[in-house]
Amino acid sequence: MNSTADNPLNRILTDNEVSWLSSVPCLGSIAGSFLFGFISPTIGKKSVITLMGLSYVLFFIIMLCSRVYWLHITARFLSGVGSGGVLLHLPVYIYELALPDMRKSLMALMYASLNIGMLITFCTVSRTSFYEYHLVFSTLPMIFVILFTKLGTESPYSIATKDVYKAEQILRELRAKYDVAHELQEIIMYRMETSSVGMVDLFIAQSTRTSFAIVLGLSICVTSSGALAILSYIHFILRSAGGSWPAESITVVLGIVQLVTTVVSSNVAERIGQKQLLSISYSISSLSQALLGIYFLMKDVGVVTSRIFGWIPLASLILYITAYTLQVTLTGLISVDILPRRIKNLANSVCSVYTALFGFLIIFYFETLQESIGLGQCFLVFSVFGFFASVFVGVVLVETEAKRLDPSQCQLNATLDNSSNKLEGTEYGTIDKV
Repeated sequence: MNSTADNPLNRILTDNEVSWLSSVPCLGSIAGSFLFGFISPTIGKKSVITLMGLSYVLFFIIMLCSRVYWLHITARFLSGVGSGGVLLHLPVYIYELALPDMRKSLMALMYASLNIGMLITFCTVSRTSFYEYHLVFSTLPMIFVILFTKLGTESPYSIATKDVYKAEQILRELRAKYDVAHELQEIIMYRMETSSVGMVDLFIAQSTRTSFAIVLGLSICVTSSGALAILSYIHFILRSAGGSWPAESITVVLGIVQLVTTVVSSNVAERIGQKQLLSISYSISSLSQALLGIYFLMKDVGVVTSRIFGWIPLASLILYITAYTLQVTLTGLISVDILPRRIKNLANSVCSVYTALFGFLIIFYFETLQESIGLGQCFLVFSVFGFFASVFVGVVLVETEAKRLDPSQCQLNATLDNSSNKLEGTEYGTIDKV
């Protein structure tokens, strides 16, 4: 909305208004995490996911009807509410419905589906008008709500302690077998374990503190490397780079890169390990942002021209998006492995809140920061964060690939219990004091 063309507000927005529009979904994500986390035990996962779909329906309706700025803010806040709920509760819903050996594959499919949606958006948003785009895409959440209400099933975890018979019926349908007594008993025990979990439970046991701190650190690393700011201001960055390629076409290329990376990430992780791949991805993101920073610094002083060196920002962005996609996918998969099941939901909720808060601050102040110190310096700062993230992964993270949840947790317990005296003053010792 930097011009009056195809702008429902019929005016150019100020830099502060653009910053709020870009960052307010992160605040909505925080609200969604609290809201859906609070009502989920009462109304169940199916109803929660339906409400997420309705939040997107409201988003599109408000966008179609809005003629004033505060309605746009409201709509984008609602989109953040839905996104926060989806990223937090949809993985849990998949985890609870799927067989253990299918969970990681379905999680990877979920991330691939998210990237397909982003790619479709990149392909259509510049080729349709404001109203055409929101009118067409408003039908998707409506169709989802109708179909999911009719065809979706409640998670057996949500009703196991309320209606054992119904939970058993759901399990039989999901597993296509009659005898599900053993799994049902495990679910009931799990619900009893997690029924009274509070914030204090994240810090009682040393292994629990460490696993939570690792996942929280990984979540913050993903955000602090500047990904959300880069994605939010991608058109501005491409225009500032001064290349001859149209920004709309480049965003489509970046969307394809995201999708392909998501699809192949699981197979690559199986070959070289999640820890090593994640560390490599942060090293790549740090290098690519350093190249971007140096390019913009040299462009500002006239040392390089976009006509000759215009390929550098494009190549750097492709490398960065590849690395960022690996980071998001692997962080989600690692959190499934490394968190004890008793605190998994609560820990993921806390991590999502911190991630959204960091995302809000980075997006909101990005434009102010780049105006104050320059775009090149911003990328160099993000590059430093990426370097420290790579060090964090290499030093702190345990390898979890090809392991089930309990063995990974046992490794944490064994490492901490047998080496507790040695860990004082080291990275694990520092985490223990978080």
